Amino acid sequence: MLEVDSLPGLTAASLLPLAASAVGWSFPELCARILRLAAGG
Repeated sequence: MLEVDSLPGLTAASLLPLAASAVGWSFPELCARILRLAAGG
């Protein structure tokens, strides 16, 4: 579980994308998942 941060770094080299990469998510997939969750789905 990652700490929930209201302002995570979102460059390709930031910790959140690196953690997502560790579970097999690409940077575009991470962004799409964040947007989908923010939209309520």
